[in-house]
Amino acid sequence: MIVNLVQVDGKLPNLALMKLSAWHKSRGDGVRLNSMGRADRTYVSSVFSWSEAKRRRWTALYPDAITGGSGFDPAVRLPEEIQWMKPDFDLFPEYPACVVYSYERCPRKCGFCVVPGQNIPEYHSSVRRLWDGKRRIMEFLDNNPMADPEWPKTVRELQELDLSSRWHGLDIRLVSETNALLLAGLRIDGYLHFAFDHVGMAKLVGRNVDLLCGAGIGKRRLMFYVLTNYDSTFEEDVERVEILRLLGVLPYVMVYEKGQAPARARAFQRWVNRRYYNFIPWGEYRHGRWPETERREGEQLSMYVQEPAV
Repeated sequence: MIVNLVQVDGKLPNLALMKLSAWHKSRGDGVRLNSMGRADRTYVSSVFSWSEAKRRRWTALYPDAITGGSGFDPAVRLPEEIQWMKPDFDLFPEYPACVVYSYERCPRKCGFCVVPGQNIPEYHSSVRRLWDGKRRIMEFLDNNPMADPEWPKTVRELQELDLSSRWHGLDIRLVSETNALLLAGLRIDGYLHFAFDHVGMAKLVGRNVDLLCGAGIGKRRLMFYVLTNYDSTFEEDVERVEILRLLGVLPYVMVYEKGQAPARARAFQRWVNRRYYNFIPWGEYRHGRWPETERREGEQLSMYVQEPAV
């Protein structure tokens, strides 16, 4: 059987498609990625709801496609026999990291997040079981890694295998002296990603950033997602970014329902994420345009707002 796997969106390799690929290959099926040729079965995976138009084009091409993903229906999950398979990392041979879940559950009930509606079972996968034995980086998509009762075991396995790791969903509320030391003992590739969801967390964020730094983690390795256009005022969004700047860590703005957000919110996202704040105040940014008196200097400095080496 010829199987076509379609990744509608997302910059990271699609983990569900990698598991489907592993399952079908184990049955002797041929697997293709994003092919428009004839196929006996097609799976379409959409991570983001804003990709609906693109997803519909694929499903129009393959009307019998099996469609899933958080951008389509968060409640749709792979069958258990496929869900816990070791992913087929060869589906994305150029990607340098093993993209995995070691633990999917999260105790939070954030209204903006699709995870609470997914009915995720309590399950832990060991690093040894997930590692492909070749790539030297493990990229964890866990929704809340430190909420995993076996998270210290994950850290030990990474150290024993001498692997680097990337983390996207770390919970600043779960940082303790113990967890800070565990993070400090890891070889981190890139940033440690936390979230600063509302301004009421300011004291907690400041205290736990101090814990992380006291454990030996440099501030420039800490990045905080700042969700805007959800349940905060614009002034509170600006305040959170300013708090993070004063702490010496990196803010990264995420705009909720960006396509429907005010132009000011989108301009603020550019100002923060491109690090324009390093050389032009927000009040002078003019919603995405340089003031004429600053334009030449801004163009010269734009080369320095790329992702810094860490």
